[in-house]
Amino acid sequence: MAKEDFAFVVPDSVTAGALVAYVREAGGDLVEDARVFDVHEGAQVEEGHRSMAVNARMRAAGHTLTADEVLSVREAVIAAAQGQLGAVLR
Repeated sequence: MAKEDFAFVVPDSVTAGALVAYVREAGGDLVEDARVFDVHEGAQVEEGHRSMAVNARMRAAGHTLTADEVLSVREAVIAAAQGQLGAVLR
């Protein structure tokens, strides 16, 4: 099992549920669970946006995840969040 945290700045219109759905979809079968664990709004975040932190738990059936598999999921999650939600990785 591997865990990966992501912190994205997203438009206010993006819900926690939408962000989690994109993380799960982008990670495919390797993402066992994803949850928002922090939301921040305030002076350090651009107006009309908020920061959301997501934890993704990954597991492969039948083998230990490799570093390359984890990296591949990380890259896919970042690309999906940026492309579909206008998210920016913090």
